[in-house]
Amino acid sequence: MPTKAKRRRPLSESTSAQAAPHASSSGAPSETLAPRQAAAQPCSDEALLGTLIRIEGPEFVVAIDGSEDVFNCVLAGRRLKGGTPVVGDRVRLLRAQPRPVLTQLLPRQSSFERLSVGQRRTQALVANIDTVVITVSCANPPLRPGLIDRYLLAASQRGLFPILLFNKWDLASEFELEHASLYNQLGYLVLCASAQDGFGIEDLMRVLAHRRSVFVGHSGVGKSSLLNRIAPDAGLTVGELSHGRGAHTTSQARLCRVGSSGFVIDTPGVREFGVTGVPSSELWCHFPEFAARAEACRFRPCMHIQEPDCAVHAAVNEGLIHEQRFASYLRLYSELKQEEEQRFR
Repeated sequence: MPTKAKRRRPLSESTSAQAAPHASSSGAPSETLAPRQAAAQPCSDEALLGTLIRIEGPEFVVAIDGSEDVFNCVLAGRRLKGGTPVVGDRVRLLRAQPRPVLTQLLPRQSSFERLSVGQRRTQALVANIDTVVITVSCANPPLRPGLIDRYLLAASQRGLFPILLFNKWDLASEFELEHASLYNQLGYLVLCASAQDGFGIEDLMRVLAHRRSVFVGHSGVGKSSLLNRIAPDAGLTVGELSHGRGAHTTSQARLCRVGSSGFVIDTPGVREFGVTGVPSSELWCHFPEFAARAEACRFRPCMHIQEPDCAVHAAVNEGLIHEQRFASYLRLYSELKQEEEQRFR
């Protein structure tokens, strides 16, 4: 792991190019993802397409394709055709009087969902993204590797590109340095930044410039502060920490433009993140250091729990797999197994 004195070197061109390919333009918002000025209310009926950029109570704020117009819309009825809208959704609306109305939710290319621990029903957080920026803090609140692993699993399950972003990097201790190195060695893209002094912001902007990203993480890690750096027009509220607990400053998801063709969505911080929909028998596939050794296990399939002659167990004992990662795997396996048992009762 590089020493602190060397950590400010920029990303290599090869790393940046690999980390930030152009996102597909099909179904994505145009360059006017978060127009700076709302247009006047429409005066005639007209069908339009747009992107949902935030939800304000019963109103849905939509950026219209190919223009700077932003409309505050309401539902045409109790429910919208296609499902419940979330930020990032592509929608069809009607310029009607007295208010524009949403008439259809277009098919999603992707979504990022969470399951509140102890519950069975999932909740879509955002839609039509290709990247999950897992934001962690090097100070207060403390780093939680188990939460990182849950986000990585959810991203892998959905086929989304994960980025691990360490904020407050100037305060990094040996613990954060160790885990930044760990996830980097596992093949994940690790970025380091400081919203306070601007360190790493240019690298972050370059990586996100053509991506459709969502920022997730524990409450108080500085997601809104970072987004205000890379999207100054966002004007997101920044809160203070209290007694070591993150402040839920962001109460609703909000979409902001980054660069000429990218966007980011800020989401409320969480203190827990439940994962569902992953078969317990396939969990090991989402841990790259497990998948690399599974072929050497005596039994196939091997769940890497109590099986004899398990190559994963051997790697843990030899220090080739981090004990924290194995502990995360065991906790997740237990939760998924319990969910499966409850489902078939």
